[in-house]
Amino acid sequence: MDFTVFELITVFVAIFFGALVQGTIGFGLAIVAAPVLYLVTPELVPGSIILMAMLVGGLTAKQNLHAVKLNDLKSALMGRIPGSLLGAMLLTMASHRTMGLFMGGSVLFAVLASLSPYKVQTNGKTLFSAGLLSGIMGTASSIGGPPMALVMQNQSGERIRANLSAYFVVSAVISLSILAWSGQFGWLQLKYGLMFVPCVLAGNLVARKLVPYVDQAMIRKALLMLCSVAGIGAIVSAI
Repeated sequence: MDFTVFELITVFVAIFFGALVQGTIGFGLAIVAAPVLYLVTPELVPGSIILMAMLVGGLTAKQNLHAVKLNDLKSALMGRIPGSLLGAMLLTMASHRTMGLFMGGSVLFAVLASLSPYKVQTNGKTLFSAGLLSGIMGTASSIGGPPMALVMQNQSGERIRANLSAYFVVSAVISLSILAWSGQFGWLQLKYGLMFVPCVLAGNLVARKLVPYVDQAMIRKALLMLCSVAGIGAIVSAI
């Protein structure tokens, strides 16, 4: 696979800003970078994106390790495993249109629900459900952050970053394993995922400088905005 200079610069910029966003609020690399990488070369989605998201998630989780809540992760990951299996299965069975409408509609419904006076409670049931939907979306498209972000949106900024990041590290391993088993993640995706690691590191470095200036209200607004973009983008792509 050969990239033109313009394509390389485009991919570098997209991944840098994606890593910057994810390092700042806890998720977002796939939402920012996946559409761009898909236009340049579809082979990089979802495998290479998931690999890079795992790296930035690991860096962010390490920086906020003291705020990680293992009970929250346990419930979410219990949903992620069957969700990832369903996502891999849907990749081989469902049409692009059906997947896009399903994922986009689900995310937008959750965004609208979160804007209502009723606050989504972060408990075992909601985390399991979010993990299930996240597994389906993340394995099928690499964009698995919105369900988890919406459930965690009312927590502190530090806890959001810590738990989302730790969750993405483990869930990325699950998704990549299933994609490799189903023949949809191989040497090509691994090579290009590793090729763009410097962009991930640069974006995460800048994010670390910005974190002290980002409060909970800003993170919640950013989460809802990114989730809306992801939902609308999935529907538009499907149509």
